[in-house]
Amino acid sequence: SLLEAAGYSVATAMDGFEALEYMEDNADTLPDLLLLDVMMPRMSGYECLEQLRELYPVDLPIIMISAKSEATDKLKAFALTCNDYLTKPFDRVMVLARVETQITLRALLRKRMEEEKDDIVPVPPLVTSSPQTIVQPWPKNPLDNVIVVIIDLLVDKAKDKELPDALNNVMMVAQRIAQINVFWVDCVGSYIYAALGTRGELAAGSMAWDYVKEVLPAAAAGGKFRPRCAVHCGSASAVLVGGPRPKQALMGEAVALCERLVMECPPCCVLMSKAGKTAVAAAPQPIRQGTVEGTEVVVV
Repeated sequence: SLLEAAGYSVATAMDGFEALEYMEDNADTLPDLLLLDVMMPRMSGYECLEQLRELYPVDLPIIMISAKSEATDKLKAFALTCNDYLTKPFDRVMVLARVETQITLRALLRKRMEEEKDDIVPVPPLVTSSPQTIVQPWPKNPLDNVIVVIIDLLVDKAKDKELPDALNNVMMVAQRIAQINVFWVDCVGSYIYAALGTRGELAAGSMAWDYVKEVLPAAAAGGKFRPRCAVHCGSASAVLVGGPRPKQALMGEAVALCERLVMECPPCCVLMSKAGKTAVAAAPQPIRQGTVEGTEVVVV
């Protein structure tokens, strides 16, 4: 095969069930990468991908392959957190390049995590606030039913210089709401992250939608930007990262999927996963089906 000719050791499975069985039998020595066909007998590639993500480490690279080249097919795969999507017929050089890239990225990530392992400690019962980050008591790790909201300012190069001021204004609004409603909020690049329901608040869903309604207009900056937003509800963990002055970071399934969703969200809209929509029951009409299966778009 193409991959064997390039020096890779290859194991094959005829369908999703065989693939899952192989993974279970080799749980101690997982493959470096999976190539998963969308169209398979008995179990689709999407179904297999969903189960793989539930059972195995999130850093396991999975590349979907298919003759389906429509954007909706690709978006569906990325919403289920595949790492890449290849369409048939394949270009030999491109296949090898993408396989090598994913394997290399995973190796670099693991090396970085190993180097920083000593700097990562569990969040203590109480964490003091800093001017940049709102942090509140986090009862346990991981925590289920965390509502993650990510707002992206969608900055183009022409407005790069305006980003710092815009982010400062948005973070002031976000931090004010966070101090009132008790949740975590932080900023990375043009992304503004928020986590709600970390203390089991019954009103977390409505609080999340109130947060979106206030922060999105601030992010638009009077029309200078066209922000987009993603909402998902799932499992997340909080850790302190760093040496003498550690910073709280949020990670886990809820964050990973929300980051995927925000990249696929159209400007001036909110893209919600099925779990996110269920959690944020206060989201208004009109709502239309998203291009990714199991997602809905609120036009704001």
